[in-house]
Amino acid sequence: MNRKANLIIAAAAVLFSISAWAQNQPLPKPVSPPLPIPGSNLPAGTNANPPLAPLPADRPAPAPAAESVLAPYIDSQTIGVLRFDLKDLDLKAISDWVLQGVDELRKSDKEIARSRDEVAQELGKFFDQVEKFRAAGIGRFYVVISLSDIMENRPPYLVVPLENGADAKAVETALNETFGSGVPSGAATEPAARTLGRAVVLAMPATFDRLKAAMPTQRPDLSSAFDATGNAQIRLALIPQESARKQVEGVVGDLPPELGGGPIQTVSRGLGWMSVGITMPPSPSLKVVIQAVGADDARKLDDIIKRAIAWAADRKNAPPEELAFTILISHLEPKLEGDRILIDLSAPGARQLAATLAGGFISARTNASRMVVMNNLRQLSIGVTLYASDHDGQLPKDLGPDIQKYLGADPKHLWTDPLRPNEKKPYVYLKLANKLSDVKEPAAAVMIYENHTTWDAGINVAFADGHVEWLSDEKQFKSMLAQTKKSNPQAAEMPQ
Repeated sequence: MNRKANLIIAAAAVLFSISAWAQNQPLPKPVSPPLPIPGSNLPAGTNANPPLAPLPADRPAPAPAAESVLAPYIDSQTIGVLRFDLKDLDLKAISDWVLQGVDELRKSDKEIARSRDEVAQELGKFFDQVEKFRAAGIGRFYVVISLSDIMENRPPYLVVPLENGADAKAVETALNETFGSGVPSGAATEPAARTLGRAVVLAMPATFDRLKAAMPTQRPDLSSAFDATGNAQIRLALIPQESARKQVEGVVGDLPPELGGGPIQTVSRGLGWMSVGITMPPSPSLKVVIQAVGADDARKLDDIIKRAIAWAADRKNAPPEELAFTILISHLEPKLEGDRILIDLSAPGARQLAATLAGGFISARTNASRMVVMNNLRQLSIGVTLYASDHDGQLPKDLGPDIQKYLGADPKHLWTDPLRPNEKKPYVYLKLANKLSDVKEPAAAVMIYENHTTWDAGINVAFADGHVEWLSDEKQFKSMLAQTKKSNPQAAEMPQ
């Protein structure tokens, strides 16, 4: 399946790494302009802002429907909202279920045991965060996705309704400690939590300015999408507007052959909204509702979905975490009902959902470890460059004492590779030439790379010009290494 097809199913893919994503993303920023607060003295349709003040302790906000709760914080640019309900989550049942999913990802007992340990650690961090939120009075929260934020390269923002007497300050503290800078909005470039009307919003400083000038817009399609998947604890509502449809059409073009080909307008113009709900254990399930513009549009979308499912069923060669998602897709069973498509997960699919979530935790942990190693290699590369600068361009003979003074006061952490913790010499250094200026093709010359006995998913590589890359193709790395040695015949590999 090519990139176009991946773009088309990307909205569904995001759900299956939700738990891992939630703890690894710096939640965010605003999307929409606010509506007047229901029950305030502001006249309907006015452009004024909700009062920036916490609710009085003796006047708890009611728990209205999703649309009215979010009305002051969304606008016509809102294209999606993710809702998390934390109150009734059975954390023990979720843990058991996700850990069972590891068995679907790994083949050997050793791999299963190692991955279970990794997932258990990540689950523990996530559950600690859930308990912290519960203690602060957060029963549910929303992540709002706006086309405006996407175009400005800003993350979505988070909205926590103040319900059942929740203390605004406690909510602000919990959000700031988890996601924000803790610095008052307007004084930092990091997100910070601030009470805005009847909710606490976590956003960048510029977001609050945008919310003040927002034009209220009713979005009944959001309530319809949320209601369609019942009481699932995790719900995603995708509600594309005209501007979003045009953006998709400009980027994607035509549908890929695997999905039947033809213009992308079949999707961009035929889709009304989509809702996805995940119900967590003890009775895990996945439900998708796709509302088409009309019955004919629904039939065309149904055909595209079935082609995507058929493609997933035929895809055999992929990394376990990615394969878990494609297998999950193959278990989906769409049913066409008029202008709607209903998709429920089969019984085997529930196991694959657990495997996909487990894969999300593993991927999140692995990606974090990759970034640690990438930063380590970047610092070592800087140390090599600084050494050369102070020694008439001469390259250090190794990564030992010669460059230690350029690595900070306590560089011990640089000599541990979290991706390969048992590797006593975590890196291999190539002294490519006598002087840095003598290195041929520095942007393509391998200088430092992760020492490895097995390739696994790939390695980080630092090049002589200072940049660092993650290489997943072993043949590509070997070719680069061979070319480096050919262009720089003095190069010798030295485990460090």
